[in-house]
Amino acid sequence: WALQEAPRKGVSEPLKRLRIWTGTWNVSGKEPFSGMEKERAKRLLQPFVPAGYDIYALSVQDCVSESIFECFDALQASEGCRRLRLMNASGTPVTNDDGTDPSRLYGRGDGTLKSLKFTGLVIYVRAPLVGDVKMLNMINFPLSSTHSRGAVAAVVNALGRNVVFVSTQLDPKNNDTRRDQYQTLFTALGSNLAEADFHLNDQFHHVVWMGDFGYSLVDTSGNRMPPESATHMLSDGRLLRTLFETHDQLNQDKRNQLVFFGYREPIPYPNFYPTYKKVENRPPANYTSNDWVRNVYVTRVKDPFYYGGKVREWTPSFPDRILYYSMTDLAEDLIPESVPAEMSIHLAESSSSSSSSSNNNGTRDSI
Repeated sequence: WALQEAPRKGVSEPLKRLRIWTGTWNVSGKEPFSGMEKERAKRLLQPFVPAGYDIYALSVQDCVSESIFECFDALQASEGCRRLRLMNASGTPVTNDDGTDPSRLYGRGDGTLKSLKFTGLVIYVRAPLVGDVKMLNMINFPLSSTHSRGAVAAVVNALGRNVVFVSTQLDPKNNDTRRDQYQTLFTALGSNLAEADFHLNDQFHHVVWMGDFGYSLVDTSGNRMPPESATHMLSDGRLLRTLFETHDQLNQDKRNQLVFFGYREPIPYPNFYPTYKKVENRPPANYTSNDWVRNVYVTRVKDPFYYGGKVREWTPSFPDRILYYSMTDLAEDLIPESVPAEMSIHLAESSSSSSSSSNNNGTRDSI
């Protein structure tokens, strides 16, 4: 992204401009860097998180430990960036009433029956800009008393603009539930970050909303698309954009003004393929192969035993997204660009104790 001051009439001073990177990653309850040396972890992260930006905001979902943030911290420190935290008057980090970090939303879920997982958000700024970029508030808002679904949101002031970054995870199964969750968060985040009874869009110059939105691929009637239909369209590269623009449930709901009204999405990079659900421990994809879709995507899954252990079909989808909203008169302040990102953590290049996170969802929009 590029965040810049709008030109002012009669003022000839050069425009100030910041470059912002945002990314979202659902780690699926895995430990992609467990037991790995930090230098190796940094090398693996670098294609996903390139150098040269002024602000970095990373959204994660289904995290089970701090290992990803620790590796991200190390990478950012090596590139001269510092983590932004919400501080109180005494200069210590602000915590929730129960002493927990507001940048984490904890809960339980599939694969984490014995431990907690979290939805999280971390933001970094280049060291020379620390005095010019401030975190004004940070909250988390749960949608359930048990799951980590909900949102973590932070308000950052930069160049006189208040920008909200939202990291979210919504329901993965029911679209009516997702619509209700969006409305709840849209109101609650605005009220809790600033003035009560005002929505996000009413109070902040820009909003960048990212994470695992949980949306599926559906036919034009709104029914889940059969896996064979989706994989056929993926195999025919000419139909990839049709698959995304026409059959993605989020795009359908946005067109019908049911959710995220006024929010935009950067034009996807040409190789923005479905981000979920992928084969674990797979080798790097060979997109020139006729079998690449079958080698990358899972189309049959077995439910956990506590859900009955049923085997069912699974359609690849685009749940991991980054959307943005700007006040009308500031629409040209925040300019997005999508760029390619390849992040591979495979058994072939790491020890078996740091097994592949190739089931992880990773998307990136930046400039």
